Amino acid sequence: MEHLRKTLSENMAAENWSKLNNNCLNDIIQKKNREKEIINFGYFWSSFVMQIIVYGLLCHTLIKHVDDRPLIIICISCMLMYLPLTIVLLNVFKRIAILKNQDVNGMDLPIGSYVVEKYRLLKKFYVFRRWYEPVLLTISTGIMVWVITRLYFQGGIYDHPVLALSIFIPSIIACGIISIKNTDKYFRQPLIKLEELIADLKS
Repeated sequence: MEHLRKTLSENMAAENWSKLNNNCLNDIIQKKNREKEIINFGYFWSSFVMQIIVYGLLCHTLIKHVDDRPLIIICISCMLMYLPLTIVLLNVFKRIAILKNQDVNGMDLPIGSYVVEKYRLLKKFYVFRRWYEPVLLTISTGIMVWVITRLYFQGGIYDHPVLALSIFIPSIIACGIISIKNTDKYFRQPLIKLEELIADLKS
């Protein structure tokens, strides 16, 4: 009887220690995850606000120069180019925001599944952004230069090609540098950290 009590006591202690270890591990993982969420949503808000500014400027130009048919077509085309980025951005980050350790049925997800799903969503947006953003930035910067020269310089881009290039080249270089820094800060490094976290969970 005494041996049975001792065995039960040891099993209970081992079980409590296991629960304590699991709780500590979950706390550490959730803390790391919250830090990455702050970084990820820092990109979301800066990108979303920038896109709202672009839409606002284009709408303002449309309203102010409603009789300029070529200008209207170009502005609408630019807005349509930004639309896929806005839709994917909102869709992916909305799903990350409401994930919160829950599956589609509202049941609690294991912490490992939560981290894997977050990694999958972030990777999905990263892959889309990696090929779409360079094309978008190049064309939209060209459109902005065209609009500026058309509105503020007699003869437009055709009479002022050097001026247009002097605006376009520094602008595209600046956009490229910012894009590369954002990719590294908000996507490449967080994805590497999540991969390491997933590997730790599997080990």
